[in-house]
Amino acid sequence: MQISDNPGSFKPYKLKKLSSHLISLFEMLKKESYEQGFRYFITESINFINRGRIKDLSGTNSCPICKNRNGNFIHLSNQLHFAFNSICHWCSSRSRHRGLYFLYKSKFENNKNKIKILHFAPEVVFMKLFENNSLITYHTADLNLKDVVYQNLDIQKIDLPNCTYDYILCNHVLEHVKDDKIAIKEIERILKPDGQALITVPGDFRKKDTRSFKHELPNGHYRHYGFDFVNILKKYFKKVTTFDLSNFDSKGCYGIRKNEFVFIAKKIK
Repeated sequence: MQISDNPGSFKPYKLKKLSSHLISLFEMLKKESYEQGFRYFITESINFINRGRIKDLSGTNSCPICKNRNGNFIHLSNQLHFAFNSICHWCSSRSRHRGLYFLYKSKFENNKNKIKILHFAPEVVFMKLFENNSLITYHTADLNLKDVVYQNLDIQKIDLPNCTYDYILCNHVLEHVKDDKIAIKEIERILKPDGQALITVPGDFRKKDTRSFKHELPNGHYRHYGFDFVNILKKYFKKVTTFDLSNFDSKGCYGIRKNEFVFIAKKIK
């Protein structure tokens, strides 16, 4: 599996054929995933009807990553919610990618000091931000991806020294990990004092509690997070703040949805 296979691949998003959608919908109904099937039917029906308008430059959406302006974003859905205006057709960025793009630029673009960043399951859409900055030592890691600096690196058992990195980037990774608490503890361990972990996870943050599953879901998720994720982080980090990435999208043109949270965990010693 290559980095370019991840969401945010910086490649045009390909809409599926109608026959593929019908097969996917049938599989959901077969597994009695009725709510997910309903959401899937709604979003993909809208996408199918609007398929001729996806590349229409008279649209209202703009992507800050690929700089495409006035396009139309593609709708998505999952077990939790609808995600309207989610995917940029031109670079495959999602809502979280466009929000994180602004956050990373604000944190790192004008950085004056040498820093080290470790990025788990890296997205192509961000790599240029870091690789072209001479003050940033940028390392990538993953358990399954091949074209990374640290291959086969298990986030639950990170084979790296203590206090190595200034920043850890971890987007939509922890829901795929059997023991997310051990992974968080490991992230804290390899951060330098005053280092920060910038973490995003999928979930319904209107709900208090995280919902865990007995078995791994077909999409690789072991849990859907609630807002108690803050308390989970606070067991290992003394300072945890949340930031809604939709604050970067006051005009609503970037398709960054409300409650698209990034959790900023700071190591204080």
